Amino acid sequence: MGLITGEAEPAAVPGTRASATAGGSQGESAYQRLLDAIRRGTLQPGARLIETDLARHLGVSRTPIREAIRQLEADGLVVHLPRLGAAVRSLDYAEVMELYEMRAVLESTAARLAARAASEVEIAELAALNAEMAQAGEDPVPSTASTGSSISPCSTRPRTAFSRGRWQPCRRRC
Repeated sequence: MGLITGEAEPAAVPGTRASATAGGSQGESAYQRLLDAIRRGTLQPGARLIETDLARHLGVSRTPIREAIRQLEADGLVVHLPRLGAAVRSLDYAEVMELYEMRAVLESTAARLAARAASEVEIAELAALNAEMAQAGEDPVPSTASTGSSISPCSTRPRTAFSRGRWQPCRRRC
């Protein structure tokens, strides 16, 4: 069974990171599995990392867990709280704002590069959408008939929202 999720773990494929950690030390394997759990959101920001529980879930002794927690702390993903122990680190307001600023730079660069490669038809569609959005800014109740198919809350790319310290996919039904 997998770490904390209860799901079966995939078999290690030769040449992948999973197979490298499977053949490595227990500390490296524990580190990789905890890192994956943090990335997936299974271990949420603020969650305490209790060595005995983690050791039981991972099927290893507490020593590899301590080694993994120290490495995660060195990576900045875990903090040691006085009288509480290790916990998954939460982002503060300034860090979240910095991430949004970086995202804005990346998205504007991606848009600029996409615009350079856009066809005349795509440019015309974007111009029409831009005009419609400008009109929607003036009209308090915009028409969704034509924009619903092009721009929707559940388009081909899942929307995300920062909620309770982690990114979550869009849950709205269209």
